[in-house]
Amino acid sequence: MAIRLSENYFVNDVLAHFFVYDVLALNIYYVPKPVSAAVLVLMRQIDELHLEHPFMGARMLRDQLVRKSFRAGRKHVSTLMKRMGIEALYRKTVDYFQKGYGVLF
Repeated sequence: MAIRLSENYFVNDVLAHFFVYDVLALNIYYVPKPVSAAVLVLMRQIDELHLEHPFMGARMLRDQLVRKSFRAGRKHVSTLMKRMGIEALYRKTVDYFQKGYGVLF
């Protein structure tokens, strides 16, 4: 069944609901993939390592995971860290010019 919006514009039922409820089509058709068991185990290991060593970034965590016989690349570990909300704790760089210190040397 089609709905007539104007003289020359017909819309089917699904699109009519988008207009009525002002919902984007991407939100209707997107179904997230479930996380596999292997990825959950890997995330658990990353979380345990991060709790023990919060200064480790993706590269060091990847090396530790390889030592524990997990296969994971740096980008995959970095993606999982972002998904979990984990980041390495280390001293951030200071922009001396923004702080107003001027030239130091």
